[in-house]
Amino acid sequence: MRNFITEKAREFGAPVILVNPSHTFTICPVHGTKIVYQPDGSNAPRVGVCEKGREKWHRDVVALYNLRKRAGDVSPVPLGSKEPHDPPTLKAGRWLRAKSLHSIMIT
Repeated sequence: MRNFITEKAREFGAPVILVNPSHTFTICPVHGTKIVYQPDGSNAPRVGVCEKGREKWHRDVVALYNLRKRAGDVSPVPLGSKEPHDPPTLKAGRWLRAKSLHSIMIT
């Protein structure tokens, strides 16, 4: 999978930075402290709380911020409320594309 993504990124001139993704959802990108995920009846709780700042983090969102930091991005992490930083949800028709990526990039 990594080779395929790298190949496609290079085909379109996008930079590729490989980073170690392990444990990226367990550390708060703001405070560097542990994020605690309380069991909620499911196998993998999706929202955790920073031990220091008490911000709520969705595990996928915090992983993305930490991957960006590991890749060298030092942009500040936006924090607004104490609500979970949930990934946005879109209806299927909004994110499905009618054209392939290649045809979009060429035109």
